[in-house]
Amino acid sequence: MSNKPTSPEDIKRLVSRIKSGELKIVAGFPVEDVEIVSESSNDDESIKSDDKWRLVQKIVNPVFKIKDLLNADLSDADLNNANVVDALFGNNAGLTEEMILDLSQRGAIFGDRPPVLNPR
Repeated sequence: MSNKPTSPEDIKRLVSRIKSGELKIVAGFPVEDVEIVSESSNDDESIKSDDKWRLVQKIVNPVFKIKDLLNADLSDADLNNANVVDALFGNNAGLTEEMILDLSQRGAIFGDRPPVLNPR
């Protein structure tokens, strides 16, 4: 991803491609629809959200090896294909018990739980 400013025309083209079904994956995430919430926002919530999704993108990107995910907000994050071997989780918003068990079986370490043996 580039840090280059995005023009309104670029955004309109992106929205059009997503709505037409031409573009189905953005930054590794499946996309079905898009809604532009605001043209720019520097409030704390927007900044936290941007930081959260940058972190999620790094987690699911096989090039990055994120190891410390303690206290990370992972709500709405799809970690199905993420390499979580030896990644440290704990006190994470958005993780269900089922997700925690799956991540543990795939090699994640939960600082607030005993380890789960990997059956592989």
